[in-house]
Amino acid sequence: MATETHAFVDWTSRDSDQRATGAMDGRTVTVRGPLRETDLNEEYTGFGTSSFDPSLPTSDAIELKSKPENPEFTVDFGAEVHDAVFYLGSLGSILTLPVDTVATKLSGDQDFTVENNNVVVGVAKNATATAPSDSNGSVRISRPTPFRSITFNLKPNAAIEEDGVMLQIGG
Repeated sequence: MATETHAFVDWTSRDSDQRATGAMDGRTVTVRGPLRETDLNEEYTGFGTSSFDPSLPTSDAIELKSKPENPEFTVDFGAEVHDAVFYLGSLGSILTLPVDTVATKLSGDQDFTVENNNVVVGVAKNATATAPSDSNGSVRISRPTPFRSITFNLKPNAAIEEDGVMLQIGG
């Protein structure tokens, strides 16, 4: 099922290990929370697989740091939105959104699931030359009324110290 997403964030900076900033549709989008790497200038190729529809052969991406302490992340969209699309690559974690939020699976592999409408679950896997690491897919995030920001938690879905989850946001 193809998404109706046409614009994705052009990530321009990782200002610190706690904030990344980009632009989409003339507004500034910010992610706050523990971060790892940031791929700028459309260097990331992980969203170019059949787990994403539409696939993005090259894209910007930021890497969220998932830890057992269940860190909190906040995305500020720079203006009110009715919904947003999260592309989640290498998701070996559990992403928990507020209870009044609905995450609808748009695409993804068989281990990429949504539970209780607001919990996105990925499975940590051992990467091989022929199999990708962890789960991959996209979800549409919706709330009952327009929203400017969304806060969520992210913890590994396995007994590991840390998981890196690649994120791209569309609208």
